[in-house]
Amino acid sequence: MVFLGESPGIRRWGAIAMATLGCCLVMRINPIEMQLEKVDLLGLLSGVFWGMGTVALRRYPEADYKNATMAQYVCGTLITGAAILILGTDTPELAANGKAALMGAVFGILVFMSTFMMIIRIMQYMSPGRVGILMLSEALVAVISAMLFLGELLSFAQWIGVLVILSAGVIVALTDDVSETAEA
Repeated sequence: MVFLGESPGIRRWGAIAMATLGCCLVMRINPIEMQLEKVDLLGLLSGVFWGMGTVALRRYPEADYKNATMAQYVCGTLITGAAILILGTDTPELAANGKAALMGAVFGILVFMSTFMMIIRIMQYMSPGRVGILMLSEALVAVISAMLFLGELLSFAQWIGVLVILSAGVIVALTDDVSETAEA
C-alpha cells in the first residue's frame, strides 16, 4: 500500500482474512497453544523478504525476470547455507549428499526454476496482496499431497479451510477493487 500507492478495498481485506483463516484451519494452527522455536524466525524472515521482493518486482515491471529468478536461487542457497551453519543443523553424510545432488539439481531446474520464473513474471503485473493470496494454494498442495501420497486424512476443519482458501482465491481473482492512489 505504501510503496505501490495502492488502496485495497473491502473485498481484498476480506479475502486476506479468509485466506489467513483457511490457512490456519488447513495447517491446524492453534494460536493459543503455539510455541515458537528459533527456526520459526527463518519462516518469518522468508515471508518478509518474499514480500519485499514482490513489492520491488511490482514497482519495476521492466526488470528481467530471468535475472530475478537467478538472484532468488543464489540468495536462497546462501541464506540456507548460513542458516545450517548458524543453527547447527545436522547435515547428511557426503555419500547421501552426492546421490541426492543430481536428483535435486534436475528436479530444481526442471520443476522449481520454471515455476519460480512464472511466478516472478506474474508478480511484475499483479498486486503483491493478490499474488500472496493466490500462492496460498501451496498449503493446499502440501495437505492434499500428504493425503494422497502418505495416506494422511484431512479432518472436517481442514476441508473447511480448503474451501475458505479457494473462496478467497476466487474473490481475489474475480474482483479488482484496488485503486491506484499514486504513480508506481
